[in-house]
Amino acid sequence: MENFSVISIGINRYQLIQPLNFACEDARAIGQFVVEEGQLPAERVLLLDDTSPAIEDRSTLPTKEQILHWLQVETASPNDRFMPWLWFFFSGYGVSWEGQDYLLPIDANLADIPNTAIPMRWVLDILQRKEARNILLLLDINRSPGLIAANNVGAETLELAKERGLNVILSSQLEQMSHESSDLEHGFFTASLLEVLRYYGKDLTLDKLEEYLRDRLPELCEHHWRPPQRPLFLIPFAETSKQPLLPSQELVPSLEEYALLTPALVEANGQYQSNGKANDAQIATSAPIVRPNAPLLVTEASNSAPPSIPPVPSETTPTKIDKTPNDSWQSYQKWFALGGGLFLLLALAGVFLRPDSQVADSTRSEVNPPVDNPVAQEKPIAPSAEKPAVEQPILPPPGSAPQAAVKPAPAASPVPVPPTAPVPPVQGATQPGDLAASVYLKEIQASKFGRAIADARGIAADSPDYAEAQKSIQRWSLAVLDIARGRAKQGDFSGAIAAAAIVAPDYPEAYQLAQQKSATWKLQAQQQERNQAILAAAQKRIRPNVASSYNQAIETLRVIPVGQPGYARAKQLKESWSKTIYKMASDRAVKGDFKAAIETAQLVPADSAQRAAANQAIARWKKGN
Repeated sequence: MENFSVISIGINRYQLIQPLNFACEDARAIGQFVVEEGQLPAERVLLLDDTSPAIEDRSTLPTKEQILHWLQVETASPNDRFMPWLWFFFSGYGVSWEGQDYLLPIDANLADIPNTAIPMRWVLDILQRKEARNILLLLDINRSPGLIAANNVGAETLELAKERGLNVILSSQLEQMSHESSDLEHGFFTASLLEVLRYYGKDLTLDKLEEYLRDRLPELCEHHWRPPQRPLFLIPFAETSKQPLLPSQELVPSLEEYALLTPALVEANGQYQSNGKANDAQIATSAPIVRPNAPLLVTEASNSAPPSIPPVPSETTPTKIDKTPNDSWQSYQKWFALGGGLFLLLALAGVFLRPDSQVADSTRSEVNPPVDNPVAQEKPIAPSAEKPAVEQPILPPPGSAPQAAVKPAPAASPVPVPPTAPVPPVQGATQPGDLAASVYLKEIQASKFGRAIADARGIAADSPDYAEAQKSIQRWSLAVLDIARGRAKQGDFSGAIAAAAIVAPDYPEAYQLAQQKSATWKLQAQQQERNQAILAAAQKRIRPNVASSYNQAIETLRVIPVGQPGYARAKQLKESWSKTIYKMASDRAVKGDFKAAIETAQLVPADSAQRAAANQAIARWKKGN
């Protein structure tokens, strides 16, 4: 049996930086793939994103504090000796500051990068101490041209990784930008990565991964009219490139392995989830595996002493991606596992199991786990249709109250809240003193944010909550703008315009952008109305079993310009009607009416995917077969 672990982090809604669109979707897709198709037990995957649920009373919101905590948690398991690979996937912003690379957590502040960002040196040092023979870092770092220090991020990471013998894949070259696509609903790098994972499956190696991504990623960018993006690889050891990246055997232990693993699992109160995989048992791990050192790159950065890393927690906490077990199936799995384990132990080792009541109690405690941040589990804000990679990020104005508190400070005492209106913490809030207006944010609706903004604007300048109110207005204005973009992406331009009107003028950057977007959406709304009329007119031309009517309808749709609302639907209809014409031609050929079949096939548009097949068919039919 083989085993390995995946740490997957994705951040969309940065608190003080322009939001990304699909970073969370990227992280979730990687975690979902390795569990559903890679057959990795869900408890071996750690997911940290904007809405990931808490794990045993501990938040998984990707703040600096939580990321460092979860990176250092040891996933103690009797199977750790079978873990040949550890994956670390990150999708979000990264910067290079004074020669050092940093990953930006959700609470990062560009005005105070050293204190609010996570040095890559820390990340690599922590990962190197993990129980894994090989480590692979997949870094989809966004280098938005508007982000300060965005250029050259990744250079130090490659140097440090080479020193430590770690494998690294960057989503783009150092001088390039990493892009996202609303059509793919992923970053281009992750979309390509998911393709190669599904194509090769358990036969995937670093060699095959490199070959596929080098060709596919630039091709995908070109297909979607984006600037070139080529991945950057670091594979220090040739022998590593030939090893499978996914488990090459079924994740079911042999008879001998099961006899060895079951006592340890039961002794540690092992539990079974609805997917039938055992949770991590809290027992001691084996000694660390020592990796050979790669040739050192002698640079000024590599000679500097690494910053101190917070101490590793003494307790062990299992990591999970699935927190919703089914009671009946869970009970079945529990009895199956315990009964089978008892039989094997009696037959092979004569070891008696612990009483079932202890396992049942621990199982019941997992059915409704406590939630650290209730808002973090709500429906996320719809991803925007715009790409931050081609826009200037919205940053808090210099000299404003929120910018004055850029360094970590002791948490302030909570703002009193009327007992009749309990206030949930706003997602991403780092202090308990969020305003009572945040009670409106339970539902992700622009009107709720508008009411919250109105309440926050009513707080007097001499109030102790004024600074927090201004910070919340900025954050909520960005959230409203994100909602507006999401509506525009779905074609709801009137809804997008209405949401953009809520953005507070107190935050000039967001307000001006909202006004600009509203003007664009008004134009697109007019285009949408006109193009919908064209779509309706084309559909009215269709007459059943009359091939020429389908051809005329296709020609009607050609007046819809590329990129305008309705173009995607027009393209879909043109291809569908082209298939219908070709099918009519084939049916007539089957009946022996080759002349009618040829005339019908000639109506298939030249730019249709069906045209090549139609030409081949015409050639056959001219010969009478």
